[in-house]
Amino acid sequence: MQNKNPQNIEVELRGLMSEEKYHQIIIFLSKKASHITNDSKISYFFVVPKGILKISNQSINNTAKISYKDGNVSKNILMEYEIPISPDDTEKGISMFKSLGFKNVNEVRQNRINFKYKRAEIAIKITPDFGPHFEIEMMARDKADAVKKRMRIQILCNELGLEPLTRRQMDKLVHSINKKHGFLN
Repeated sequence: MQNKNPQNIEVELRGLMSEEKYHQIIIFLSKKASHITNDSKISYFFVVPKGILKISNQSINNTAKISYKDGNVSKNILMEYEIPISPDDTEKGISMFKSLGFKNVNEVRQNRINFKYKRAEIAIKITPDFGPHFEIEMMARDKADAVKKRMRIQILCNELGLEPLTRRQMDKLVHSINKKHGFLN
């Protein structure tokens, strides 16, 4: 089967920010960015050996999806796969993954505003585990393009005064979240 979306490599940098910076960046992007949407949702993250497996239910726009991002999260370049599902099937999806052995699930409610700025998707978010934070992403068609996009995102972070987490910081944060929720010994 031929891939109809050749740009399914997600390049993403994320970082923590103060509440003051959170409000400042929302004001700035509300004036300068386009495609502003409220995307608050509940996501169910499953602990997997690598990558991110989650089910997201976006009640605000009556959509849901299963997402798998394959790779090392702290390296910021992941193959992304998404399957839309009915919001009514969210609980069935959670049960299915649990029956497949993915017993550890973290339910995360997030307040999120999405912006499109300089060809990047920027999500400004608040979650219980991360607090105020940002994610800036671009899609790439291959690994060489992914390296270029990562550099463009870093330049954008510098322009916006946002500090992305390093690989080590991201690994440490994910480890502490998994430990806090009892997913690690």
